Amino acid sequence: MKITCCIASRGRPAALVGVVMAAHRLKSGDHPVNFLLGMDSDDPEVPYVKNILHGAAPADFSIGAKPPLTRGEIENRLLEQAMGEGAEVVTFLTDRTFIITPQWDAVMAHAVMSVPKRVVWWSCPEDPGCVIPIIPRQYAEAIDYTWDQRVHPFWWSDTYQQEIDLMINGMPSLKINAYYSGARSTTNNGRDFKFWLDVFIAMRPKRRAQAKVYAEHLGIPWPDQTKVEDYFARYDATLAKRCEEFEKTFGDERPPSEAYLRAKANAELMLSDEGN
Repeated sequence: MKITCCIASRGRPAALVGVVMAAHRLKSGDHPVNFLLGMDSDDPEVPYVKNILHGAAPADFSIGAKPPLTRGEIENRLLEQAMGEGAEVVTFLTDRTFIITPQWDAVMAHAVMSVPKRVVWWSCPEDPGCVIPIIPRQYAEAIDYTWDQRVHPFWWSDTYQQEIDLMINGMPSLKINAYYSGARSTTNNGRDFKFWLDVFIAMRPKRRAQAKVYAEHLGIPWPDQTKVEDYFARYDATLAKRCEEFEKTFGDERPPSEAYLRAKANAELMLSDEGN
């Protein structure tokens, strides 16, 4: 099974190289594994990363202009490119997710063969959430390679797709018995956490409509939604209580970027339109 690890990164060359090499050294060798690295054309670290990885790991690069709104735009580009190059499954790593499970690719391949139409998730000893996705080809085609909705300037794209998966397949989310680890710290553009939670909640009807389309594309009957809707309500309440904690732990104390301000203005307009 051809596996592509997609990683969007900027300005963290040592971490990026470390993640790639850890994954490369711990693979089983039973499956072709490639790394597709999404970097900005104005990132001065691009030549360094290319030089270090040349001959050391099977890494290709997708270099483009810095996205005007969200990092997820890079993930969309990487997903489409990887699938266009024949990947049967894509996983989105970050430059903080160090794989720690030997033969992880064999574990992943077995999981995807078992549920070829469903997103599954990496496990992490420090984080019980669904953060790092594993996307089989059938699901990528169903969503037309649009993993991120180009709305949230940080986080949320994975939770967005997790909810869609639960709407289609029911509880619970599925995790593989392979692990990553790595310290989380300040999140680029991480601010106004309660506002972005409100945006996420407001987009749930859109997710439900999308999920119905995807389920039809995948040939999966639409299930009863009672349990997942109860879960969503509890999840919303839990995150609302943690927004202040997120500000302290992950908040970006730098002045907001132009991209962040544009994304927030767009989101405010969306909320205003939905409120009318």
